Amino acid sequence: MILLVIFPTVYTLGLSFVRWNLTEAQPPSFAGLANYLFLIGETRFWQALGRTLIFTGVSTGVTLTSGMALALLLNRPLPAKNLIRTLLIVPMVVTPVVVGLTWRFMYNPELGMINFVLNELGFETIAFLGKIGTSLASVMVTDIWQYTPFALLILLAGLESLPAEPFEAARIDGASSFRMFWTLTLPMMKGPILVATLFRVMFSFNTFDTIYVMTGGGPGRSSETLVMYAYRLGFEHWHMGESAAAALIMLVLVTVFSRVILKVARASRSEN
Repeated sequence: MILLVIFPTVYTLGLSFVRWNLTEAQPPSFAGLANYLFLIGETRFWQALGRTLIFTGVSTGVTLTSGMALALLLNRPLPAKNLIRTLLIVPMVVTPVVVGLTWRFMYNPELGMINFVLNELGFETIAFLGKIGTSLASVMVTDIWQYTPFALLILLAGLESLPAEPFEAARIDGASSFRMFWTLTLPMMKGPILVATLFRVMFSFNTFDTIYVMTGGGPGRSSETLVMYAYRLGFEHWHMGESAAAALIMLVLVTVFSRVILKVARASRSEN
Protein backbone atom coordinates (compact mmCIF):
# COMPACT_ATOMS: atom_id res chain seq x y z
CA MET A 1 0.00 0.00 0.00
CA ILE A 2 2.83 2.40 0.84
CA LEU A 3 4.76 1.69 -2.38
CA LEU A 4 1.86 1.37 -4.82
CA VAL A 5 -0.78 3.77 -3.44
CA ILE A 6 0.33 6.13 -0.69
CA PHE A 7 3.71 7.23 -2.08
CA PRO A 8 2.50 7.84 -5.69
CA THR A 9 -0.50 9.79 -4.38
CA VAL A 10 1.57 11.98 -2.06
CA TYR A 11 4.22 12.49 -4.77
CA THR A 12 1.56 13.50 -7.30
CA LEU A 13 0.00 15.87 -4.77
CA GLY A 14 3.36 17.59 -4.23
CA LEU A 15 4.06 17.67 -7.95
CA SER A 16 0.74 19.40 -8.62
CA PHE A 17 2.03 22.51 -6.78
CA VAL A 18 5.25 22.64 -8.82
CA ARG A 19 6.06 24.21 -12.16
CA TRP A 20 8.15 21.64 -14.01
CA ASN A 21 8.55 21.47 -17.77
CA LEU A 22 10.85 18.67 -18.90
CA THR A 23 11.71 20.51 -22.12
CA GLU A 24 13.27 23.36 -20.15
CA ALA A 25 16.61 23.34 -18.37
CA GLN A 26 15.19 25.04 -15.31
CA PRO A 27 14.70 22.98 -12.13
CA PRO A 28 11.22 22.48 -10.62
CA SER A 29 9.92 25.55 -8.79
CA PHE A 30 7.03 26.02 -6.40
CA ALA A 31 3.96 27.39 -8.20
CA GLY A 32 1.26 27.22 -5.55
CA LEU A 33 -2.21 26.87 -7.08
CA ALA A 34 -1.07 28.06 -10.50
CA ASN A 35 -1.47 24.63 -12.11
CA TYR A 36 -5.02 24.27 -10.81
CA LEU A 37 -5.91 27.80 -11.89
CA PHE A 38 -4.54 27.06 -15.34
CA LEU A 39 -6.77 23.99 -15.66
CA ILE A 40 -9.84 25.84 -14.43
CA GLY A 41 -9.31 28.49 -17.10
CA GLU A 42 -8.52 25.96 -19.84
CA THR A 43 -11.38 25.21 -22.24
CA ARG A 44 -9.75 21.94 -23.25
CA PHE A 45 -9.88 20.74 -19.64
CA TRP A 46 -13.63 21.32 -19.36
CA GLN A 47 -14.24 19.67 -22.72
CA ALA A 48 -12.27 16.61 -21.61
CA LEU A 49 -14.20 16.53 -18.33
CA GLY A 50 -17.50 16.70 -20.23
CA ARG A 51 -16.48 13.80 -22.47
CA THR A 52 -15.41 11.84 -19.40
CA LEU A 53 -18.79 12.34 -17.74
CA ILE A 54 -20.60 11.35 -20.94
CA PHE A 55 -18.38 8.30 -21.36
CA THR A 56 -18.85 7.26 -17.73
CA GLY A 57 -22.60 7.84 -17.66
CA VAL A 58 -23.43 6.12 -20.94
CA SER A 59 -21.02 3.22 -20.43
CA THR A 60 -22.17 2.58 -16.86
CA GLY A 61 -25.86 2.87 -17.69
CA VAL A 62 -25.78 0.61 -20.75
CA THR A 63 -23.48 -1.90 -19.04
CA LEU A 64 -25.80 -2.25 -16.05
CA THR A 65 -28.90 -2.48 -18.25
CA SER A 66 -27.32 -5.13 -20.49
CA GLY A 67 -25.91 -7.00 -17.51
CA MET A 68 -29.31 -7.07 -15.80
CA ALA A 69 -31.02 -8.31 -18.97
CA LEU A 70 -28.49 -11.13 -19.38
CA ALA A 71 -28.66 -11.98 -15.67
CA LEU A 72 -32.45 -12.31 -15.85
CA LEU A 73 -32.11 -14.60 -18.87
CA LEU A 74 -29.53 -16.79 -17.13
CA ASN A 75 -31.42 -16.89 -13.84
CA ARG A 76 -33.61 -19.73 -15.05
CA PRO A 77 -33.14 -23.33 -16.17
CA LEU A 78 -31.35 -23.34 -19.52
CA PRO A 79 -29.60 -26.04 -21.54
CA ALA A 80 -25.81 -25.64 -21.37
CA LYS A 81 -26.22 -22.81 -18.87
CA ASN A 82 -22.66 -23.10 -17.54
CA LEU A 83 -21.22 -23.04 -21.06
CA ILE A 84 -23.23 -19.94 -21.95
CA ARG A 85 -22.12 -18.22 -18.77
CA THR A 86 -18.49 -19.06 -19.50
CA LEU A 87 -18.69 -17.70 -23.04
CA LEU A 88 -20.35 -14.49 -21.85
CA ILE A 89 -17.57 -13.65 -19.39
CA VAL A 90 -14.76 -14.13 -21.94
CA PRO A 91 -14.60 -10.40 -22.89
CA MET A 92 -13.98 -9.45 -19.26
CA VAL A 93 -10.83 -11.58 -18.94
CA VAL A 94 -9.20 -10.34 -22.15
CA THR A 95 -6.52 -7.66 -21.75
CA PRO A 96 -7.96 -4.18 -22.55
CA VAL A 97 -5.14 -3.50 -25.02
CA VAL A 98 -6.01 -6.67 -26.95
CA VAL A 99 -9.68 -5.70 -26.88
CA GLY A 100 -8.84 -2.23 -28.18
CA LEU A 101 -6.68 -3.58 -31.01
CA THR A 102 -9.33 -6.14 -31.97
CA TRP A 103 -12.12 -3.59 -32.12
CA ARG A 104 -9.88 -1.14 -33.94
CA PHE A 105 -9.41 -3.73 -36.66
CA MET A 106 -13.15 -4.49 -36.66
CA TYR A 107 -13.89 -0.78 -37.15
CA ASN A 108 -11.39 -0.51 -40.03
CA PRO A 109 -13.22 1.06 -43.01
CA GLU A 110 -11.48 -1.20 -45.55
CA LEU A 111 -10.82 -4.52 -43.82
CA GLY A 112 -13.07 -4.42 -40.76
CA MET A 113 -15.91 -6.86 -40.22
CA ILE A 114 -18.40 -4.17 -39.17
CA ASN A 115 -18.10 -2.20 -42.40
CA PHE A 116 -18.19 -5.45 -44.37
CA VAL A 117 -21.58 -6.25 -42.83
CA LEU A 118 -22.80 -2.69 -43.44
CA ASN A 119 -21.75 -2.90 -47.10
CA GLU A 120 -23.53 -6.23 -47.49
CA LEU A 121 -26.68 -4.59 -46.11
CA GLY A 122 -26.37 -1.74 -48.60
CA PHE A 123 -24.96 0.95 -46.32
CA GLU A 124 -21.94 3.13 -47.01
CA THR A 125 -18.58 2.56 -45.35
CA ILE A 126 -18.14 4.49 -42.10
CA ALA A 127 -14.78 5.46 -40.63
CA PHE A 128 -15.96 4.96 -37.05
CA LEU A 129 -12.68 5.88 -35.39
CA GLY A 130 -11.73 8.51 -37.96
CA LYS A 131 -14.78 10.78 -37.62
CA ILE A 132 -15.30 13.32 -34.86
CA GLY A 133 -18.96 12.42 -34.48
CA THR A 134 -18.46 8.67 -34.01
CA SER A 135 -15.05 8.14 -32.38
CA LEU A 136 -16.14 8.52 -28.73
CA ALA A 137 -19.30 6.46 -29.27
CA SER A 138 -17.25 3.71 -30.91
CA VAL A 139 -14.94 3.51 -27.91
CA MET A 140 -18.00 3.40 -25.63
CA VAL A 141 -19.32 0.38 -27.51
CA THR A 142 -16.01 -1.39 -26.96
CA ASP A 143 -15.99 -0.55 -23.26
CA ILE A 144 -19.59 -1.72 -22.86
CA TRP A 145 -18.83 -4.98 -24.67
CA GLN A 146 -15.88 -5.72 -22.43
CA TYR A 147 -17.39 -4.87 -19.05
CA THR A 148 -21.00 -6.02 -19.43
CA PRO A 149 -19.89 -9.49 -18.21
CA PHE A 150 -18.59 -7.87 -15.03
CA ALA A 151 -22.03 -6.44 -14.29
CA LEU A 152 -23.58 -9.75 -15.32
CA LEU A 153 -21.60 -11.71 -12.74
CA ILE A 154 -22.47 -9.35 -9.87
CA LEU A 155 -26.15 -9.07 -10.78
CA LEU A 156 -26.57 -12.78 -11.49
CA ALA A 157 -25.07 -13.61 -8.09
CA GLY A 158 -27.56 -11.19 -6.53
CA LEU A 159 -30.51 -12.71 -8.39
CA GLU A 160 -29.54 -16.24 -7.39
CA SER A 161 -29.40 -15.21 -3.72
CA LEU A 162 -32.93 -13.74 -3.63
CA PRO A 163 -35.51 -15.68 -1.59
CA ALA A 164 -38.09 -17.57 -3.65
CA GLU A 165 -41.08 -17.13 -1.28
CA PRO A 166 -42.04 -13.55 -2.30
CA PHE A 167 -42.05 -14.48 -5.98
CA GLU A 168 -44.13 -17.60 -5.38
CA ALA A 169 -46.66 -15.56 -3.42
CA ALA A 170 -46.78 -12.94 -6.18
CA ARG A 171 -47.42 -15.61 -8.84
CA ILE A 172 -50.27 -17.02 -6.76
CA ASP A 173 -51.76 -13.52 -6.57
CA GLY A 174 -51.56 -13.28 -10.38
CA ALA A 175 -48.75 -10.70 -10.66
CA SER A 176 -47.18 -10.34 -14.08
CA SER A 177 -43.48 -10.89 -14.70
CA PHE A 178 -42.91 -7.15 -15.20
CA ARG A 179 -44.72 -6.27 -11.98
CA MET A 180 -42.67 -8.83 -10.02
CA PHE A 181 -39.49 -7.42 -11.51
CA TRP A 182 -40.46 -3.82 -10.70
CA THR A 183 -41.87 -4.35 -7.21
CA LEU A 184 -39.78 -7.30 -5.96
CA THR A 185 -36.60 -7.88 -7.94
CA LEU A 186 -35.37 -4.28 -8.27
CA PRO A 187 -35.93 -3.27 -4.62
CA MET A 188 -34.18 -6.41 -3.36
CA MET A 189 -31.35 -5.95 -5.87
CA LYS A 190 -30.35 -2.45 -4.70
CA GLY A 191 -27.18 -3.73 -3.06
CA PRO A 192 -25.74 -5.64 -6.05
CA ILE A 193 -26.79 -2.85 -8.43
CA LEU A 194 -25.01 -0.22 -6.35
CA VAL A 195 -21.89 -2.39 -6.06
CA ALA A 196 -21.80 -2.87 -9.84
CA THR A 197 -22.41 0.86 -10.33
CA LEU A 198 -19.57 1.78 -7.97
CA PHE A 199 -17.01 -0.37 -9.79
CA ARG A 200 -18.21 0.62 -13.25
CA VAL A 201 -18.03 4.35 -12.45
CA MET A 202 -14.46 3.95 -11.19
CA PHE A 203 -13.41 1.80 -14.17
CA SER A 204 -15.08 4.00 -16.81
CA PHE A 205 -13.85 7.28 -15.36
CA ASN A 206 -10.25 6.02 -15.46
CA THR A 207 -10.37 4.21 -18.81
CA PHE A 208 -7.09 4.86 -20.59
CA ASP A 209 -5.65 1.83 -22.35
CA THR A 210 -8.64 1.16 -24.62
CA ILE A 211 -8.91 4.80 -25.69
CA TYR A 212 -5.16 5.11 -26.17
CA VAL A 213 -4.99 2.04 -28.40
CA MET A 214 -8.11 2.78 -30.43
CA THR A 215 -7.99 6.54 -31.03
CA GLY A 216 -5.26 8.10 -28.88
CA GLY A 217 -7.84 10.75 -27.96
CA GLY A 218 -8.51 11.71 -31.58
CA PRO A 219 -9.36 12.51 -34.23
CA GLY A 220 -8.53 15.97 -33.02
CA ARG A 221 -9.73 15.83 -29.43
CA SER A 222 -13.09 14.18 -30.07
CA SER A 223 -12.37 11.19 -27.80
CA GLU A 224 -9.99 12.91 -25.39
CA THR A 225 -11.22 12.15 -21.87
CA LEU A 226 -9.75 13.60 -18.71
CA VAL A 227 -7.24 10.79 -18.26
CA MET A 228 -6.07 11.21 -21.87
CA TYR A 229 -5.80 14.96 -21.33
CA ALA A 230 -3.64 14.43 -18.23
CA TYR A 231 -1.47 11.96 -20.17
CA ARG A 232 -0.95 14.39 -23.03
CA LEU A 233 -0.07 17.21 -20.65
CA GLY A 234 2.61 15.12 -18.99
CA PHE A 235 4.00 12.90 -21.73
CA GLU A 236 3.45 14.89 -24.91
CA HIS A 237 3.75 18.50 -23.73
CA TRP A 238 5.94 17.62 -20.71
CA HIS A 239 4.09 19.90 -18.27
CA MET A 240 4.41 17.58 -15.30
CA GLY A 241 2.87 19.89 -12.69
CA GLU A 242 -0.27 20.54 -14.72
CA SER A 243 -0.57 16.85 -15.52
CA ALA A 244 -0.33 15.99 -11.82
CA ALA A 245 -2.98 18.59 -11.00
CA ALA A 246 -5.34 17.05 -13.57
CA ALA A 247 -4.70 13.62 -12.06
CA LEU A 248 -5.51 14.94 -8.57
CA ILE A 249 -8.74 16.47 -9.82
CA MET A 250 -9.67 13.07 -11.28
CA LEU A 251 -8.93 11.42 -7.95
CA VAL A 252 -11.15 13.90 -6.11
CA LEU A 253 -14.01 13.45 -8.58
CA VAL A 254 -13.87 9.64 -8.42
CA THR A 255 -13.76 9.81 -4.63
CA VAL A 256 -16.82 12.08 -4.53
CA PHE A 257 -18.78 9.84 -6.90
CA SER A 258 -17.81 6.77 -4.89
CA ARG A 259 -18.82 8.39 -1.59
CA VAL A 260 -22.22 9.33 -3.02
CA ILE A 261 -22.83 5.77 -4.22
CA LEU A 262 -21.74 4.31 -0.88
CA LYS A 263 -24.01 6.75 0.95
CA VAL A 264 -26.94 5.64 -1.19
CA ALA A 265 -26.03 2.01 -0.50
CA ARG A 266 -25.99 2.61 3.28
CA ALA A 267 -29.32 4.42 3.09
CA SER A 268 -30.89 1.52 1.18
CA ARG A 269 -29.56 -0.98 3.74
CA SER A 270 -30.99 1.06 6.63
CA GLU A 271 -34.39 1.16 4.90
CA ASN A 272 -34.34 -2.62 4.55
